Amino acid sequence: MEEIQERKHFQVTPRMMLDLFNGARWAQFIAIFWFVFCGLFLLGSCCALGIMGNTIQEDIPFPTATIVMYLISALIAVVPNIFLFLFSKNILTAFRSGNQEIIEKGLSNLKWSFIAIGITIIFYIIFVLIIIILTMAAQLMTSI
Repeated sequence: MEEIQERKHFQVTPRMMLDLFNGARWAQFIAIFWFVFCGLFLLGSCCALGIMGNTIQEDIPFPTATIVMYLISALIAVVPNIFLFLFSKNILTAFRSGNQEIIEKGLSNLKWSFIAIGITIIFYIIFVLIIIILTMAAQLMTSI
C-alpha cells in the first residue's frame, strides 16, 4: 500500500481520457447486452421450469434441477454486470460534468466488477470440481 501512495501522482493525458471514455461506452454496450441476455435466460428458464413442472414425473428430478441451476447462474451473472454498468454510467456522467469524484466512483465500480467476476470464476471452478468428483464417485459406485 505504501508503494501505491508514493506513486499516486500520475498525470492523466488526453489520450488516457479518450481511452477511458471509449472503454466506458463499450462497457455500457456490453452491460446492456448482458442484462438483456440474462433477462432472456431467466425468462426461458422460468418458462421451461413451468412446462417441466406440469409434465415431469417424480422419478426424473434432473431436468428441474438443471433448470434451477440455470436460474441461479443467470442471477449470479447479473452481479458483475451491475458494477460494469455503474462504471460506464459514472464515467460517462463524469465526462459530461467534469466531476472528478464521479470518475473515482466509476473506477471503484470497475474494480468491484472485476472482483465479482473473479469470485464468480472461483465459484464455478469449485462447482465444476465438485461435479467431477461426484461423477467419478458415482462411476466408482456403479462399477463395484
